[in-house]
Amino acid sequence: MTQDPAHDPWEGLKPSGGQFQKWNEPGDRVFGVVTEKSTGRTIDGEPCPQLVIRLHDGGDEITVTAAQAALKNQLLRERPQVGDTVDIEFTGIDTTGGRTLKLFSVAVAPGEEF
Repeated sequence: MTQDPAHDPWEGLKPSGGQFQKWNEPGDRVFGVVTEKSTGRTIDGEPCPQLVIRLHDGGDEITVTAAQAALKNQLLRERPQVGDTVDIEFTGIDTTGGRTLKLFSVAVAPGEEF
């Protein structure tokens, strides 16, 4: 069956290229300037903050999807804007209460002040 190009729901969508940050080990860190803000999705399909960050150590861009509760809450509290410098670090894991929670430190500076 041939899709009518005028009604193609995929028309205009761009592939999500680039790299996505994975928080595998305490000490994993992203430091750079926010170039885009959007709404990402958790593995359960829930909305969460998503940032594209141009890294200070080479100019590459990486996407940070704040699907982890602690990171999501900190980004919602700090509210980084496009052009702000952010420093996000995975600091450890808390297993209190029978659940696993990844912990983060988040610092935001207006513009490129760090």
